[in-house]
Amino acid sequence: MPINYADYNPDFHTISKRVRFEIADGRCQQCGQAHGEEVVKHTPDPAQIRLFGYEPVPVIRKVVLTTAHLDHDPRNDAETNLRALCAPCHLYYDRFDNANKRAHGKYYRLYQYEIDFSTCAVSSAPNQ
Repeated sequence: MPINYADYNPDFHTISKRVRFEIADGRCQQCGQAHGEEVVKHTPDPAQIRLFGYEPVPVIRKVVLTTAHLDHDPRNDAETNLRALCAPCHLYYDRFDNANKRAHGKYYRLYQYEIDFSTCAVSSAPNQ
């Protein structure tokens, strides 16, 4: 999903760098991989690709640390709400929020806060 920096604190880049490199010491706070570390992955899964008679292809990728908002609100920059995650861990963490964005489009913020629309009073009677 593209990032709309208008929703973020103007100092977010500074805050993000502090979270990633001072608080988390340059490591993913979920899996522990270091920023810039080269990691070998096999794409697709070696066990699955061997079923079709092919050999897995190793892919080398560099670990990139990102800053995740735990409550998915880009305006909330409290330290307790921010976590340094590598890109795959961040995508995994945001998977349900991203699904809501895809499903509800511009209205997804309403669903993010789980508003109960059943309590909205809507009259189906014609105006008299």
